[in-house]
Amino acid sequence: MTAKALIDECMQSGVVVLLDDGKLKLRGAPAAVKVAANQLRPHKAEILEYMAIASHEAEKQTADLLARFRLDLCANDPELELISRINAIAWHLITRCAWGFDTAFKAAAQWADNNPHHTDEAAFLDAMQLFKRIAQ
Repeated sequence: MTAKALIDECMQSGVVVLLDDGKLKLRGAPAAVKVAANQLRPHKAEILEYMAIASHEAEKQTADLLARFRLDLCANDPELELISRINAIAWHLITRCAWGFDTAFKAAAQWADNNPHHTDEAAFLDAMQLFKRIAQ
């Protein structure tokens, strides 16, 4: 089984496989993490190599991703303020939380729609603290 197939199988069972400072980290329900760890252990070197390459490829795509945001086009235009807010939130979800582009934008749009502008920053920081605690 390939490294990608092993990681996909983990994702399907609710376990997220992360590369953290050159080490594999598993997040999910304890029982599922235990099963995944036992399954991944014999393939650790292959998975580390695959994830390092995937991480490098993701860095290459950053320029393309940045081009999609074009925050400068929203500057000084009140009608485009909402787009700017959505872009800022989505960018954070993609770069800090490793969310996919479409998922991040859907969540950011929902967030911006449900939260007045003045509450965004404080509430978003609270949500990020919660994500950090969950990840630990």
